[in-house]
Amino acid sequence: MTDDGLVPLCDEAMPSKATRVVAIGVAVFMVLLLVGGTLWQTIAPAPTRRVIGREAADQEVAAAAARRVSDGSWMRAVEKDLKDASQTKYVFSPYWSEFLFATFGETDEALLAGSDDWLFLRRRFTRLEEPPYFNGDEISRATAVVTAIARRLETVGTRLVVVPVPRKCELFVDHLPGWVRNPGVGMHNAFVASLRAEGVDTVDILPGMWAAGPTSWWKHDSHWSDRGAKIAADSVAALVGKFVPPGPAPKPVESVGLRESPSDLLRTAGVHRADGSGPRALVERGDDIRVLDPQTRKPLRNTPPADVQDVSVCGTSYSAFADGLFPAIIGARLGTPVSVDAWPALGPVEPLRRAMTRFSKSRFPKVLVWEVPEHEPFCVDPDFGAIGEAFAAVPDAMPFGVPAMPFIQGPKVEQRHDLNGVGTGWVFFRDSFVVPGDGVLSIRLKGDVVGAPVRISVSTDSMHASAEWVPGSPSITLPLLGDGLVRYVRIVAMPRGGRAVIDLKSIEAVTSLDLADATALEIAEPVGKDASVLAEVRFPDVANDAQWMWLRLGFGGKYGAVRLVGLNGDKATSWTFDLMRERYDREIVLPRRRGLTGYRIVAVGDGQRPKIDGLLVRTVRAP
Repeated sequence: MTDDGLVPLCDEAMPSKATRVVAIGVAVFMVLLLVGGTLWQTIAPAPTRRVIGREAADQEVAAAAARRVSDGSWMRAVEKDLKDASQTKYVFSPYWSEFLFATFGETDEALLAGSDDWLFLRRRFTRLEEPPYFNGDEISRATAVVTAIARRLETVGTRLVVVPVPRKCELFVDHLPGWVRNPGVGMHNAFVASLRAEGVDTVDILPGMWAAGPTSWWKHDSHWSDRGAKIAADSVAALVGKFVPPGPAPKPVESVGLRESPSDLLRTAGVHRADGSGPRALVERGDDIRVLDPQTRKPLRNTPPADVQDVSVCGTSYSAFADGLFPAIIGARLGTPVSVDAWPALGPVEPLRRAMTRFSKSRFPKVLVWEVPEHEPFCVDPDFGAIGEAFAAVPDAMPFGVPAMPFIQGPKVEQRHDLNGVGTGWVFFRDSFVVPGDGVLSIRLKGDVVGAPVRISVSTDSMHASAEWVPGSPSITLPLLGDGLVRYVRIVAMPRGGRAVIDLKSIEAVTSLDLADATALEIAEPVGKDASVLAEVRFPDVANDAQWMWLRLGFGGKYGAVRLVGLNGDKATSWTFDLMRERYDREIVLPRRRGLTGYRIVAVGDGQRPKIDGLLVRTVRAP
């Protein structure tokens, strides 16, 4: 202690000269790095990342939100722009991301790292957390969309061939981490079986992919490899060849070497940039498969014809992948040109709408191959209301079996509507309006449109579809996609870009079921002592004659609630639905669901027991 009572500092506590020099050097370096990095990013900012499809739409929404200052949106947007423009981050972050993934298996939150460096997109797993990780409603809804389009295309002589693309996580379950609970294994087989049960031509590519093993898909990409595209195309060509005569000169399809994976998941992980640059240690290579010139044996450019051919392919990035390798191989196997309508990042419905619009201006192909990634209907949950646009693009030239069925009760609709900037709507109530589950029931408006196009929206309790009714078209037909009882139908007309006049002649509920070619069903007496059972209807043992049931009940003016109960033999199943109290006759179209042998008509509730004065039951066939 010194004379003034203070404790002197030890010599060891004072930094050495060398330490001070290092500290000053580090400080100067950080200042220079900060100033230099700021000048670098100001003078030469990092390239702006290009986005397409839904990501571009999300970016527009974020930009609109960033205009708000009060909630901090603007400041967050500025911070994001500064990070995106950072040259330092642009140069060094891919190598850091590669180190984290290769060493610790850490990656972007949108991805899931599996064994052997496999990468999976999390959003392509199912939404449900418990087995079986998907349900019958999802399968039925997706089947309804596809079947509705298939039936609609039949009216113009086009055969629809559907190619469900299984999800990567269902194909390669063995490469998923053991803790993953919801890959949804079995979803593909259920979807394919459901489509085929409705008579839709469906190509099952899953067995071929499994047989090829991991070589059918890229580990670091969300798409199939060239080998996987070849497997899918060969399966499609085998089926399409039954409908379209093969051309005179099929072309050989062979591997001409190796090529690098597109590695879109490495871009998501931050290892690669949008232009594909970045660390190369994780780049995988696979067969570079091409269509060859039969004479020179040199690879041909995949250049689809601009006009509509007898065979056309519509799809997503799987069809656009590798410069359209998938449709190119289909054309090579058939020996005939194949036209293509494929766009990435838009889902399966928008490319279909664009294809239908293009066909309507020239001609429709004999066969339309529709590639549908299964993650769209079962994981992403797309807006199937947009299917109305594709549906309405098909010419409404042929009647749907029965031109007008009396499903709808409502006000008189034969009237003129002057739409000048505002819309108008009609609401119809009818308890017995039942959609059979495959979209074959539709709402058709007939009349004349003058002036601007009019957007017609048709909605029910649980369904929605919309499309533009253009001037010069005498009608517009929109499908009701779903399954079950409809308590109301709401139709809204809204002008698009100016004044429009609708001279509305009729609104009809139409169906593609052939009621004229029907078969009578046996109506059995009630069994047992249950007085609430009014009647039983049995399907005949002919599958093709018993796919659907058209039922008309007359209640003789008495009130009462009625329930239809599915039968399997003499046992009631869990599938039921109620027809609520009503004085009117009611007409419904019912599907013959798998395992059902008939229906039981049961009186329910405390109201009066309805008396069935008339019961007309017929099976109907789809065209």
